[in-house]
Amino acid sequence: AYVQPAVRQFDDYRVLWDVVLKVSITKALSSTTSVAFQRDSDPLHGVAGSDFSLTTGLALDWN
Repeated sequence: AYVQPAVRQFDDYRVLWDVVLKVSITKALSSTTSVAFQRDSDPLHGVAGSDFSLTTGLALDWN
């Protein structure tokens, strides 16, 4: 997670965080869950001020 301030306007900032959880089910199969959040204090031209996403998936590795 981090805060990204604007260079000239310190009241304009973005807060971003991303969490990834990977669980190995077997040696070749794993499950991944990713949660991300972004908050912009001064969005531009109708862009959403907050954004949240949740992504899940399965991975198969046969190396």
